[in-house]
Amino acid sequence: MIIRILLIVGLITDVVITVFMLTFIDEIGILMFIVVVAFLFGGTIFSYRMLRKGFKGS
Repeated sequence: MIIRILLIVGLITDVVITVFMLTFIDEIGILMFIVVVAFLFGGTIFSYRMLRKGFKGS
C-alpha cells in the first residue's frame, strides 16, 4: 500500500516538473525535453518495480 502511495506521489511530482519544463521548451529544445521527461517517468516506474519486488541494495 505504501509503495503505491509513493508511486502516485512520484507520478504527480513528475507531471508537475513536466508542466514546469514546458515553459522552457523553447530554450532547451524538444529533444532535450523528451529525454528529461523520459528519465523522470522511467526512473519513477523503475523504482516502483524494484520496490515491489523487494529489492535489497548493498
